[in-house]
Amino acid sequence: MVTTTTPEFVDTEELARRTGIATSTWNKHRLNGTGPLWIRAGRRVIYRWSEVEKWLDACTRQSTSDSLS
Repeated sequence: MVTTTTPEFVDTEELARRTGIATSTWNKHRLNGTGPLWIRAGRRVIYRWSEVEKWLDACTRQSTSDSLS
């Protein structure tokens, strides 16, 4: 039996709730192209949660002297 998983999508409000990062910050990331990949679905903006996790992993630092790539 083959099992497939459906990607989980979240909107900006849910993203802010889950991460504790303000919706205005996510809007700025979208505007500047510095945040996770996102999707325009009609008038809505949604994110694949897997893309958010990848982006957060890439932002992870161990020290303040770690380089910002």
